[in-house]
Amino acid sequence: MKSVEREKNYRSYLLRLWKDNAVEDIGTQDWHIALENPFTGERRRFATLKDLFNFLESQIQEKHDE
Repeated sequence: MKSVEREKNYRSYLLRLWKDNAVEDIGTQDWHIALENPFTGERRRFATLKDLFNFLESQIQEKHDE
């Protein structure tokens, strides 16, 4: 598959989830969310799962519109 065609028809991300240990000590559990594009190295952080899902949905919509 050609590189340009692959970018148009394929999405791949490394998802990272981690807890902030300092916050856990005071009784709350804040999770952090990040995605990394393995092809470009671009990283995006998200405050909530809803933000993550909105981003992923936009990627699918963008792909569909092309």
